[in-house]
Amino acid sequence: ANMYTRVQRLCSQHTVKLYSTQTKIVTANGVSIPVTAGTDVSEEDHTKAVNAPKFTQWVNKITSKKDFYNLKSIHIQAVDMFGPHNVGFIKFKCQALDRDGDALPASIFMRGGAVAILVILKCNGKDYALLVRQTSLATGEPLFPAIPAGMLDGEGYFAGVAAKEIKEETGLVIDASELTDLIELTYGDRYEGMYVSVGGTDEFIRLYSYTKTITEEELNGLEGKLTGAKEENEKIVLTLVPLEDLWRTTSDSKALSAIALYEGLKKSGKLSEKE
Repeated sequence: ANMYTRVQRLCSQHTVKLYSTQTKIVTANGVSIPVTAGTDVSEEDHTKAVNAPKFTQWVNKITSKKDFYNLKSIHIQAVDMFGPHNVGFIKFKCQALDRDGDALPASIFMRGGAVAILVILKCNGKDYALLVRQTSLATGEPLFPAIPAGMLDGEGYFAGVAAKEIKEETGLVIDASELTDLIELTYGDRYEGMYVSVGGTDEFIRLYSYTKTITEEELNGLEGKLTGAKEENEKIVLTLVPLEDLWRTTSDSKALSAIALYEGLKKSGKLSEKE
């Protein structure tokens, strides 16, 4: 009896959540897709995931290209929420065929879109790139240098989000109209942004540039400045590097892509010296 009582007491101290596999039907472009979820995905998170803008936009994009994709089903393995309402990441597998009827690699990590900004500061005839340094747990790199960036969080106003991220990460207050859309200038409406890893994630980054002439005092005030959104536990240190050295200062893919587009656009005459 004593042992039974102890077992009861131990069990009452632990709660095990076991969700049954659910199925939801998502319809786009006349195609109905069954979307199941694993046993560790709650009914609430399952519902939020299938209604998340990044998920519905992706399904719509795939089903609109029937000559290339035949999407049969989707199985959601995990959902990471950013707060109670914002769907951050979705990990899922698909059953999908190509135009020849052959199975496609179909394991996807969905992050959605983001923005990144190449901030160029002109001082005494020299151009500098403004970088943010913060600890990257994913890469194991402390104080990794990168250009300012942030997720769209379902917002479609790219330039507005970019201006907001510049303010949060650097303290510079700018108007969205002051940004130059490097993706649009380069590709028109062909691509949403720079795709990070086309074999496994939908993530794209809209790349912008912003150029401003500042005084030497202002320039010195930015070096080593601590910034970041406190409510998001961001701890950012600003650093400046000569623009011509950016390519060998960091392996940040956003910075490397942005400087490549920036220099290519300048050579082609699509960017003025002021931009």
